[in-house]
Amino acid sequence: MAQLKRHDQEEEVVPAIRHEDAEWKLIQQNTFTRWVNNHLQKAGNSIGSLETDFSDGLKLIALAQVLSHKTVGKFNKKVAFRSQKLENVSLALNFSKT
Repeated sequence: MAQLKRHDQEEEVVPAIRHEDAEWKLIQQNTFTRWVNNHLQKAGNSIGSLETDFSDGLKLIALAQVLSHKTVGKFNKKVAFRSQKLENVSLALNFSKT
């Protein structure tokens, strides 16, 4: 009986932890989005979603340029194909290493 009660208590704790974890992730996501937008506004850009707005690499390149005070160089400004998106994202990530 004591084991059953303990199991029930554990089942109640797990959703509470998951809720707190989800809440923490949302706070972190909102904080980082605001930080990115604070920097991107210097380039006349902004994002709404971290999950999708960096996918073509254009805003990621803009962020890299603003943060480094340097220009990336040539990149695909009109992105139509997946390969162009990957090139832009790779360029931005590699640029951040320098």
